[in-house]
This record gives sequence, structure tokens and C-alpha cells, in this order.
Amino acid sequence: MVVAILKARSDGIKKGDRFKDDLELIVRGVDARDRFEQEVVLRIAHTDKIDAKKIREVLNAAAKKLWRD
Repeated sequence: MVVAILKARSDGIKKGDRFKDDLELIVRGVDARDRFEQEVVLRIAHTDKIDAKKIREVLNAAAKKLWRD
């Protein structure tokens, strides 16, 4: 999943996204009451070092939160 996110970022830059914009991973869904929910679970600035362990931890925590019910 991390590779797919980074590839999407690279593809976006090739299509005109600004290199200096933050990379954000947004999780969207609908709760039990049919209300739309959205949360930014990961934000990486263009100057941040990519830390695979940190990314994995954030993604795992987001996944657990999504499937909590």
C-alpha cells in the first residue's frame, strides 16, 4: 500500500500537482448512521524523510479504527 501511495504521488506530480504540496492520506467512509466521515490519517511534507515504519504504524492504526465496529 505504501508503494501505491508513493506511486500515486509521483504520477500526480507528472500530471501537474505541485511538488512542494504535502502528501495526505485521507480515509473516507460512512458511519452506522449513514453520516459521511473523513479523516486525514497521514500527512508528509515534501521536506520530511520517508519513514516506512512510521507509515506502516499510521496505516495500521487507521485500518483498526475503520474496522472498530
